[in-house]
Amino acid sequence: MDLLDQRLTDAGTAWRQIQPEPPDLDRMVVALRRQRSGLFTGRLMYAFVAGLLLVAAIAVAPGVGSILHQLQPTTPPLVTTPTASPTPSTASPEPSTASPKPSPSATSDREVATVLVHKYEDALVSGNWQGAFDLLAPTSRTREQGVEAFASEREPFFVSVDGRYAIGEPSRVSDWSAYAPDVVGADRTRAWLIEVDYPALAGNNAGYEQFIVAPDPGGTWRIWQVR
Repeated sequence: MDLLDQRLTDAGTAWRQIQPEPPDLDRMVVALRRQRSGLFTGRLMYAFVAGLLLVAAIAVAPGVGSILHQLQPTTPPLVTTPTASPTPSTASPEPSTASPKPSPSATSDREVATVLVHKYEDALVSGNWQGAFDLLAPTSRTREQGVEAFASEREPFFVSVDGRYAIGEPSRVSDWSAYAPDVVGADRTRAWLIEVDYPALAGNNAGYEQFIVAPDPGGTWRIWQVR
């Protein structure tokens, strides 16, 4: 190298040494980021403080606080009703309106009389002469003839009856003069007149019979044949 080039090189080296160092770009970027982050944090804090002040101002403003209070949901108060202690009832029991039980009536006597005649006719149809005879009242004229005469008369008659009979509706006796001689001892206040028809003898004078059914002096239900 010639002398001139050497001098130029030395001069350039000396000039670079006296120049300040260039800035570090990496450090500048980090510093810039920190400045921006701090600026953002400050702005966020400022906004938060400003919001608190705004809420406080609204709360103390006339009328606004009451409106906000009205808009808040309210829970109805819990009301507790005291339970009353049971007290014994002092009300008087209401009188019963049920009808009293009827005493033995005409209806029940009617049924007893009908059942007794059924029993009597069944005994005759089956040839049980003694059983039928025992149902007759001791004072009845039919029974006065005795069981043998009764059976002798009833047997041929019930052969013609052919085992069929129909018991009519019981009725009250309106004129006792027609039956008085044949119903000695019958309780007339509870007596019933019952007619029995025999379909096999329809149209014949012997096609029906009539009975008075009533309690005897001892209270036992009996049969008096009146026709």
